[in-house]
Amino acid sequence: MREVLERLLPLQPLFSDASTPDMRERGRLLNEGIRPWLADRAPLLNAELPFPIADLEVGSSDGIGRRSRIPWARVHSAGHSPNATSGWYVVLLPHAWGECAYLCLIQGAMDEQNEHPRPVAELERRGRWARAQLSDHLRTRPDLLHAIDLGAPKFKRAKAYEVSTALAFGYPAGAVPAESVLEADLAFLLGALSALYREEEDVPERVFLTPADRRAVRRRAVEVTSELLRDQGYEVSDMGGTRPYDLHARKPGSRVFVLARGTTEPSADIEVDLTADEAAVRPNTLLSIVTAVKVDPTTGTVSGGTPHLHHNWHPDPTRLIPLTYRYRV
Repeated sequence: MREVLERLLPLQPLFSDASTPDMRERGRLLNEGIRPWLADRAPLLNAELPFPIADLEVGSSDGIGRRSRIPWARVHSAGHSPNATSGWYVVLLPHAWGECAYLCLIQGAMDEQNEHPRPVAELERRGRWARAQLSDHLRTRPDLLHAIDLGAPKFKRAKAYEVSTALAFGYPAGAVPAESVLEADLAFLLGALSALYREEEDVPERVFLTPADRRAVRRRAVEVTSELLRDQGYEVSDMGGTRPYDLHARKPGSRVFVLARGTTEPSADIEVDLTADEAAVRPNTLLSIVTAVKVDPTTGTVSGGTPHLHHNWHPDPTRLIPLTYRYRV
């Protein structure tokens, strides 16, 4: 692999979209060198993961018809990423001028017709989501890159690949590392890819929600619940995080302490996160679950939501699940 990369990178400055001898050689190195290396190593490394990817596949392309400025070879799940325009996958990308190569964890950058890049804001948000899910994983590799530069700002696909990349390892021309390093980097990114796929399987409706998105969804739940209670004649005070409940609502003969939670899912049959104070039994507690909150993938703005009210709610201790512990050393 090291030798193949070192032979491919000098061909990048000789790019032509026609089938020149240099481009035919580049395609041969990609399809007969890099792709077989990935097809040989990836299944072995995948089998050692805590949660192997069941439908792992390998593919490559240096252009359909005309040659592409940035050829690629990728490792992916057939189900999660059936083509290079959708889902998350690991891909090898050479710099447009052969200065380096990148091994990336990337998302589908182009639209379904493979003609136009997806909106930059959408790609950036998904990248932030991925890094948030992998935050503990990332601490073990300080050499990771969170951005790449393919050296072709006027080439829309190259720019889209840059924005779509969540994580990467860089290999300078003339200093591509040993096979063992390349294998270790591939193993690391396959582990990250497996983790993202599991996140998608566990919470499909909430995929790509960043921490800021989740805060906005909860804030939307508070707003929707407030509107409903005011329509019911309550005077509503927003506690703004100063109390172990979100809203204090009262009207003659009634006073309630409101916990509001939101979800993008259509069903109110969900798990909710509670602090220890919020989980404490308190009389006159109202739990409001606001379902089907919409999050705009480009702007992050939230809208909609259907409230489901649980009056006189108190948590069943047998259904509380401890998530963190404090330990004094």
